[in-house]
Amino acid sequence: MPSCKLNLCATLISTSLVFTLLLAGAQTNALVGNGLARTPPMGWNSWNKFACNVSEQLIKEIADAMVASGMKKAGYQYVNIDDCWQVSRDSAGNIVADPIRFPGGMKALADYVHAKGLKLGIYTDAGTMTCEKRPGSLDHELQDAKTYAAWGVDYVKIDWCHTEGLDPQKQYAKFRDALAQFATGVTIIAARGHEGDFVGFTATSFNSVSLDPPLIIWSLGRRSRSLAAFENATRYAVNVLAHDQVDLARRFSRPHADRFAGVPYQLGDAAAPLIDGCVAWLECRNHSRHPVGDHMLFVGEVETCACRPLPPLVWHDGRFHAGALWAGGAKRGS
Repeated sequence: MPSCKLNLCATLISTSLVFTLLLAGAQTNALVGNGLARTPPMGWNSWNKFACNVSEQLIKEIADAMVASGMKKAGYQYVNIDDCWQVSRDSAGNIVADPIRFPGGMKALADYVHAKGLKLGIYTDAGTMTCEKRPGSLDHELQDAKTYAAWGVDYVKIDWCHTEGLDPQKQYAKFRDALAQFATGVTIIAARGHEGDFVGFTATSFNSVSLDPPLIIWSLGRRSRSLAAFENATRYAVNVLAHDQVDLARRFSRPHADRFAGVPYQLGDAAAPLIDGCVAWLECRNHSRHPVGDHMLFVGEVETCACRPLPPLVWHDGRFHAGALWAGGAKRGS
């Protein structure tokens, strides 16, 4: 396997953006089986106390306080910035954060919040302007969604000011559809269990956090049978799946007596399976763990990395795609 620089490996991982939409009076006809919002979102919002007086320093202090006070441990996970963080759009139409109040930028702020084991939320409006007359997202839904994803935002609050003549269900659906266009890579995270057996599961909740030191994050449900094995493992492996490994992704996402039976792999320095045929492999030290809601967030320090120049397997719009998504289109998986 050819070696690769860690920043190249990081480019294989798409930013995951969790979008939660609360629409008063809306009726739900069917539940979406994506695991989102099974419990009410729990966290802190800036508006009631600080209104427009928001800043990078304030958000960092709130994140610190949520950890120190025990609120994070109790299940509160969101630090949400309400209105007034944005000031304009640039010549390309991209939303611009207030450079005076947020001098480090939103990406750096999201990284700070994530390092605390918390999630960052942000505010926009479905209309032409927000309630405080800052730029709204009307006709910029996809563009703003891409920006929020690039920053690492986990939660988006969408208000309903300056929306004269608009249909709320149609406008909120535009944002939902825009966010559904974001794709992530597909991984199998594997480790050696305490009895010497191997455990592994399919994960798209995977992201890079830092290049110096090289850190990645991923999450696992706290009711998972594999949780104890990963908590006790000192090292584990992340296998980034290639375009032709859909069957493996399905196999490791469903109950199976021995998921590794018949699967070709090698053992690396982490003593965890490195599955043959993948796009990339990362061997990680179990750096830290953080309980976040009903999931455990794992932070791993990458010790070795290798990759191959192959199209990745992609998860997009609730389906697997065999890499053709990047070529214009059009090849749907299942």
